[in-house]
Amino acid sequence: MSNVIPFPISNTECQSATMGGLSTPELRERAKWNLYTSLRRQGLDHVDAYFRMESFARDMDRINSRFEVKQHA
Repeated sequence: MSNVIPFPISNTECQSATMGGLSTPELRERAKWNLYTSLRRQGLDHVDAYFRMESFARDMDRINSRFEVKQHA
């Protein structure tokens, strides 16, 4: 049981564990390029990897904007 990670109990812990890493533009940019690098290493051509990366970035921005609206409401 030593490798079991306890699930966060409070709502604050859950929010910080799920969205905190994507909340800054710098971290979203890093995640975007990490995806691109991974796709290229898997053998995907540069054009398709770029379009998938941009789609992923739009999804992250959309999710972050919804998260910010909920936080300020």
